[in-house]
Parts: sequence; C-alpha cells; structure tokens
Amino acid sequence: MRKKIPDAFLIGERYGFKVVKFDFGNTPALLWKTDFTHKVIIFTSTNGTKVLNKISSAEAVYTSSFINHEATCRKVRNADKVQIYVSGRPDGKAEEDELYADFLAADLEGKNPDPRKVIDKVKHCSGARRLKLMGFEEDIEASLRFNSVDFAVRYLDGKIVRDT
Repeated sequence: MRKKIPDAFLIGERYGFKVVKFDFGNTPALLWKTDFTHKVIIFTSTNGTKVLNKISSAEAVYTSSFINHEATCRKVRNADKVQIYVSGRPDGKAEEDELYADFLAADLEGKNPDPRKVIDKVKHCSGARRLKLMGFEEDIEASLRFNSVDFAVRYLDGKIVRDT
C-alpha cells in the first residue's frame, strides 16, 4: 500500500510493538504529538483491524474510546440497535476494552456512569500493568484523555474516517 500512496504514514503494531519499517507503532502518547492533518494513514493492529473486517457489513461501524466517547454517543444514541464489540487480545479478553464497553453501554442506556471511576479502574487493570511492563506507561494516560477528541470515527468501505 505504501507504493500506491507513498506519502502515507504506516502505523501499526503486532502484540503491542511497532511493526518493523512502519513510521509509528500504535502508541497514543507519540501519536498525540504528531500532526496528521490531511494525511493518509495506513493502519493495522493485532486484533482491532480483524474485528473491523468481521463487522464491516453492519449498517454503520464506529470506533470509540475514552477520547471520543461523547462524540460517538451523539452519533449512535438514537439508533434502533447498537452492538458493542471489543477487539481483545490474541490470548483472550482485554480488561480495559471490557471496562470501556461496559461504560459505553451504561451511558447509552442512560445510566450516567461516572467516567472517573471507570478510568481509575482502567489505570489499575491488567492491561495497564502489561503496558507498564512493556515500557508504554505514557500511553495509558494518553488513551484516557476523556472527550479530548470532538468527532466520531467511522469504519466505512475499508477506511477509518472522521465522521462529520
């Protein structure tokens, strides 16, 4: 794909580590510091992109996290049906993904969950401990910047795009 789009950024990870010859790994702390305005990004991940491909036939697919939570909720809150999928890890569930999925579901159900409580749980979960051991402690904080992005992100025709 880099040959087709030579000025694209290659971003991705395998088992948490940057893919060799890629520009970036999937490290939120570093990605926050980079301006990707009007840039094409070619992205892959160990599990996330596989999940997107599996559910791509759905009417609408959004990717959500703490950073774009409210923007995503605005897009899907009035849908007739919302299904929440988590990408997990090759060896099973990712506790941080499950915590966020439960938080998202509770919010969409009108239960008004406290994001601070969930974020605190994520900071102390097995996934956070794993990231610390791998040397990615900054990524924990970067990925928990609640509502720091004001747009939803949609998976559409094989592309992850900003949804306006």
